[in-house]
Amino acid sequence: MVVRYASLLVLQASLAVLAFPPAASSAQLNAVVYDRDGQPLPNAVVVAVPEDGRLPAPKPTMELVDQIDKEFVPYVKAVRVG
Repeated sequence: MVVRYASLLVLQASLAVLAFPPAASSAQLNAVVYDRDGQPLPNAVVVAVPEDGRLPAPKPTMELVDQIDKEFVPYVKAVRVG
């Protein structure tokens, strides 16, 4: 269910981005993911990809997740494969 809500939000956002002229190079995307009970789902990761599905090659970077006391910082971090 959560994936379905996220998919609908990304689809709606994609349609909104398509309304811009082809010369537009960026747009703002806001998404809220809801759980089965209709409550906002905290710490959800939403990924928006171009319509053709092609992503630019990932740049080699080092990602950092720290642990302070017994909590990971940042609590949620999305990292691309590669």
